[in-house]
Amino acid sequence: MEKWKGDILFLLVIGALVGGWLSLYPRSADSPLQPIDTPKTLDDKTVRTYASHEGLELAYRLYEPRGTVRHVVIMLHDTLLHSGWYDALGRGLAAEGIAVYLPDRRGCGFSAGDHRSVADHPELLIEDITALISVAQSRHSQTGIYLGGHGRGAGLAARYATTGRPIDGLILISPYLSGEQPNLRPEGWQELLAAHPGEAYLARSGLDHWAVWQVRWPQAMVKADPLIEQRIALSCMHETEPDDLAAAYAAITMPLLCVQGEDDPLTETDQTSEWLAVFASPDRQLETLSGVDYLTVVEEAANPIAHWLEGR
Repeated sequence: MEKWKGDILFLLVIGALVGGWLSLYPRSADSPLQPIDTPKTLDDKTVRTYASHEGLELAYRLYEPRGTVRHVVIMLHDTLLHSGWYDALGRGLAAEGIAVYLPDRRGCGFSAGDHRSVADHPELLIEDITALISVAQSRHSQTGIYLGGHGRGAGLAARYATTGRPIDGLILISPYLSGEQPNLRPEGWQELLAAHPGEAYLARSGLDHWAVWQVRWPQAMVKADPLIEQRIALSCMHETEPDDLAAAYAAITMPLLCVQGEDDPLTETDQTSEWLAVFASPDRQLETLSGVDYLTVVEEAANPIAHWLEGR
């Protein structure tokens, strides 16, 4: 009899775990985002490689102007995308005399490595950026280097800026950077718990490496590109933002540009304006583009970025 009760209890626990797993996030639905046009550089023909500090082969795309290079921009892609989707931005900036380096984060696109190692050691991403900056400096000596990022890539750019390593300015495109976004910190816990209660408690128990968080990219993009990833672990979401946001805001005193789409469903312009004011940089600017959202802003961001760089 006691064994029978134990078996029933075991089955109930397994059923609860399976049910919780299936309800970690809402069922599939149409993405709220407008798709980016499929780039022509999804293959590896335009990809170059450089070595990480431990010799890992990492990929990047390079867009250079035909004439004099006035500035260099290193642009970090959003989580789970890769550099191929920023082709329009690279070409647009190159036409304005700006050399653009678009790296694939390790574990993304054509770069070697995996997400879990980065989640365990997020400082690896900082070293990867440093290595690529060295490549850019050797090719374009005496040229100012600006670091940029899109979405959660903007958070990684901000994380890098707080290290004090030399860059000339920071460019944030549709930054998804907030202590209130889902995370295990006190300020983000309630958001995480409300959105995904199952994953919240699993993550708090230390099981935060499971790629169960669904990112709803437009299906046109998913069908066009086998390298796009649609699921991410909570640990991977943490690696792209500074550990202490308040300290990061106080540490960033360099020139700062934020570009956002007016139709961005993730962040309202007024919220971004208020958020931008907390940075210590006295030279900060917000450019809001009409008719574009979180993704399509990267296809229209070249002009405001080039215009901002003209005054540097």
